[in-house]
Amino acid sequence: MRLPRLFTAAALAAAMAVACSDSTAPTEVALADLVGSWDATSAVFTPVAGGTGVDVVDLGFGFSMVINAEGGYVATLTDPIEGDDIELGTLTVANGVITFTPTGEDSYTMDIVNFDGNTLTVRDDDESFDFDDDDVEEDAVLTVVLEKA
Repeated sequence: MRLPRLFTAAALAAAMAVACSDSTAPTEVALADLVGSWDATSAVFTPVAGGTGVDVVDLGFGFSMVINAEGGYVATLTDPIEGDDIELGTLTVANGVITFTPTGEDSYTMDIVNFDGNTLTVRDDDESFDFDDDDVEEDAVLTVVLEKA
């Protein structure tokens, strides 16, 4: 399971304390805007069929990402039971979409919902999560809020 996709189970939706008037339209976000270290403050998986979402950060999961100026990234998912899972790769940003290409794996995308310089909200509408703990994953939307460290 790809790192940011794991957060789909809890969702990679909150806003940080920065004025909305300072927000950049998602289509105007460039790679240079994202360079730096980011930490997830929430990662909410919301069932497509309706119902209550699950924030995996509240369950003890952690997610951080470092993005360099050339588009390389290192993403770390911290599972409270299994420890850290690290993903390395490159990313591009265009038209409000971040495309992640993990080393040796297929690319995947996340939509930029909001960006204000210090807070980045991204969404993936094609996720799944086991909401009822029956070992069957249901379709979900993942919304992740990241704060610049």
